[in-house]
Amino acid sequence: MIGLEGLRSEWNGNTMWSYLGRVLRGSRPPFDPSTLQVGDLPMFLAGDVNRRHPVLHEASDDGRIAGYNAIAEKPSAFLRKARMGVVFTHPSIASVGVGPGMRGTVTGEYDYDDQGRAVMTSRNGGLVRVYAASNDSRILGASLVSPGGEHTAHLAAWAVQCGMTVFEMLQMPYYHPTLEEGLRSAVRDAARKLLVREEGQALPELPLGRSGP
Repeated sequence: MIGLEGLRSEWNGNTMWSYLGRVLRGSRPPFDPSTLQVGDLPMFLAGDVNRRHPVLHEASDDGRIAGYNAIAEKPSAFLRKARMGVVFTHPSIASVGVGPGMRGTVTGEYDYDDQGRAVMTSRNGGLVRVYAASNDSRILGASLVSPGGEHTAHLAAWAVQCGMTVFEMLQMPYYHPTLEEGLRSAVRDAARKLLVREEGQALPELPLGRSGP
């Protein structure tokens, strides 16, 4: 039994107890995902209770947000990290940010059948797709089934988190031969679809340097 009876007089009458009852029964009252607050009540849902994204690193962030707002005079809204999902299989399955089918996006993809490092290690099976905004070329998400996918997914998530464009991501270093080069190939495919270019014009994969001495 949870000892909450002594708090009844401090809470907002039947509304708070109604919501608390729903939580204890496994239901979920409506809450603001940026503050984790239930309505305007002094009640915050974190971790497995809110079922927003039940993984440890997200639950830890929930706990920090809920704890901060619970003692604050006024709850603050927090920006959340880029969303990720990973299935630890062989090959790995992962998703980052938005998924396929979102309007206003282009899709860049790469098949791992002839990916250098994957061929060398006899793991050359898989596919990675990158989703970029067609209006400003920002990377919005990725989905993949590929060798080393849990690591590739992190690179994609950092790009989404930082608001990088496909062209900015192409300017990042990719060591050869590595599995991460497969992500670069998918980003390069998206860049080709976004960039209207003249015959023979190269994609901008290096930042411009200062000319002259």
